[in-house]
Amino acid sequence: MRRNSIRPPCEIIVKKLFPALRAALVEELINKHKLTQIQVAEKLGITQPAISQYVNQARGAEYKKILKFFELDAEVKKMAAAIAKNRIQFPNKFQIYCEICTKMKKKINESLLLKEFNNKK
Repeated sequence: MRRNSIRPPCEIIVKKLFPALRAALVEELINKHKLTQIQVAEKLGITQPAISQYVNQARGAEYKKILKFFELDAEVKKMAAAIAKNRIQFPNKFQIYCEICTKMKKKINESLLLKEFNNKK
């Protein structure tokens, strides 16, 4: 028997959505801003093999669907442009993640409330 598990939005964001966000950033930085995998790795603070996994969709493979659901295309493009032009420095890089996370949490909570409301009908 499967039990219903309720996971907090933060857990969902960390496990599913941040990898999707990184995958989108990697694609944008490599394809639009013409950075190498090594340059992207340095800018994002992760390894080149991790970048390769994002490129080959071994990580964050569902990112297009996730970005569409959370309406994050504009944020990703803005963040990638700022990263590519070295306009984001620590700790401001974390602030952008926090803003995106807040938007994601709001959308998750709205979805959960809607699902709960529809189940009560």
